[in-house]
Amino acid sequence: MKISILGWEYENIRRMENLKISLIREGQEVYANTLIMMPNGTGKTTTLHLIRAVLSGQAERWRDWEVRSYRPSDLDISEGRFVLRISFDGDIYVYVLHLNYEEGRAWYETGSAMLSGGLERGRSLPRQMRRVLEKEEFVNRFIFDGEQARKTLTAGSREAEDAIVYLYQLNRLDELAALIDRLAADNQERNAGGATERSVKVFRTKMDRRERLYRDLLREKESVAAACESEKSKRQEYEQTYRSIVAQDQRLQDEQERLNREKERVNREISETTESLMNSIRKPYNLQMDIHQRLKNLVENMQVLKLPKTTAREFFKELAVSRECVCGRCIGAKEKESILRKADEYLGQDSLIVVNAIKGALNEYEPDAACEDRRIRLLQLLQEEHDIEGAMGRLTLDLSEQGRREILQVREKIEQANARIEEYETRLLNLTTTDYVTYAGLNPDNNIPLAEKAWKEAKDNFLKASGVYEFTKKAEVLKEYVCRVRRMALDNLKTYVIGQTNQRVRRFLPNDRIVIRKIDNSLHLDGKDGASEGQTLAVAYAYIGTLFEHSRFEFPFIVDSPAAPMDLDVRREVAGVLPELFAQTVIFVTSGERRGFADTFFRRDDVQYLTIEGSLDEPAKLHEGKQFFAEYQERE
Repeated sequence: MKISILGWEYENIRRMENLKISLIREGQEVYANTLIMMPNGTGKTTTLHLIRAVLSGQAERWRDWEVRSYRPSDLDISEGRFVLRISFDGDIYVYVLHLNYEEGRAWYETGSAMLSGGLERGRSLPRQMRRVLEKEEFVNRFIFDGEQARKTLTAGSREAEDAIVYLYQLNRLDELAALIDRLAADNQERNAGGATERSVKVFRTKMDRRERLYRDLLREKESVAAACESEKSKRQEYEQTYRSIVAQDQRLQDEQERLNREKERVNREISETTESLMNSIRKPYNLQMDIHQRLKNLVENMQVLKLPKTTAREFFKELAVSRECVCGRCIGAKEKESILRKADEYLGQDSLIVVNAIKGALNEYEPDAACEDRRIRLLQLLQEEHDIEGAMGRLTLDLSEQGRREILQVREKIEQANARIEEYETRLLNLTTTDYVTYAGLNPDNNIPLAEKAWKEAKDNFLKASGVYEFTKKAEVLKEYVCRVRRMALDNLKTYVIGQTNQRVRRFLPNDRIVIRKIDNSLHLDGKDGASEGQTLAVAYAYIGTLFEHSRFEFPFIVDSPAAPMDLDVRREVAGVLPELFAQTVIFVTSGERRGFADTFFRRDDVQYLTIEGSLDEPAKLHEGKQFFAEYQERE
């Protein structure tokens, strides 16, 4: 579906007394590109907010002071109106946002040939758009500004991932999964057969308690992980301060770098040696020679006793029902009874396989002679690590004696941060590990996998007692299929979007190494914690352009001050590419964006130029045409 903005009107809204904007050219087609010059304070932000409010339907939720904030400050006006005209695949809809300043209330009217032809109370959308434009967060992705761009790269924001979910309507799969849960819950409420009401209640209480504990542990995990990341960020700041202080003395800086390299080497070797040693000590015969000797005695005894026997019990059972023995003698009832009695002295075929496997393993294994060497080496490495830490501490004391006493406080903060990080990471490990041998003392009350298992067992007991076990299990299987489809679709879309966006970013920023590494809620850049404001905008435009390129909905792109923080070369690239990304772009610019951006559009013939100006004591006025636009920019 192709969506086009045809224009809008203001009536008694702030400095807009009575103003009409049309984006239509000859033949009832919209301009592919419209540049609107509006100096700061004229109403750019107001216009963006009102267009978003119409498209998302959020204005009816505004509080009274929000509605009254649009009232002109110098006029005693009781009502204002904002009219937005939109084409959905050629069907024209007119939306009127009424602002009642006296009551502090906003409401909508809709007009369309698809309706009655006149205005009807309420905001009505084409059927295909109702689930798409109902969320303000989604509308913000094509009614764009710098704040929206920053969210795309801000850690903790879900902006980048949600954009994929809503644009490609993966949220419909979330709704389907939720519907399956509701159906299963309704079925459980309706059916309590198969057990007494009291026993069902007991099982439900246990299930609810186990689920509550499981959910609490999940929340604790998120909280601890967030605290750990926050502490790591603080540590990074402290380390940067520490390095800055050390850098003032070249000799100490060189020594610090040497010690850091040594510490990295030692830590890496500690990790490798520990892993190797753990693999060895998991086999008891590497720890005690007595165990090794007893195992070897066992395999020798099996060889002396010729275990396992080469003939299996199944052979004699088959022989007992035969007419004659392998020796040629006839088998009667007496012989049959004797053969079956003797058969019990032999192992079955499945047991033979197991015993053979045990015997083979006992014959082939060898104790790890290097286990003790690794233990000694690990102790040496730990001592080396201790010595390096001591040398680093002496560097700190040297600087402190030179008058830089603040370095002691910085060093102490780093050590405190390390201790807290270690505590958080230990807690996270205990919460998530499934290695219950190494980490003893874990139970369903403090470990997420065990808590989930206990919850599922309690849930199964409740379902069986209430008589809805089979239905609920089928519902869970169906939900898992739906969730798996969503995960696979999202992962594939992320992979595609990252590749296409990085290609566009290289075009926008040919002199900067900006690469999107992954999408995990927000965009994560490779080797960077963040980007400049200009780089952030360029990445956001590339990302949004890629998202909308293959959507079944063809949206316009309306953006406020798209190039202000960018240097000239990046402005030219963005100005050249933005029109290629969207069928319709509406760009609000300031005079400062002429060089490198607006003047790049001057070479195109598919651009409409509008200028809105006005002083504080006069209503805003509209001027059309490229000449006034360019001259106004030059004057400003």
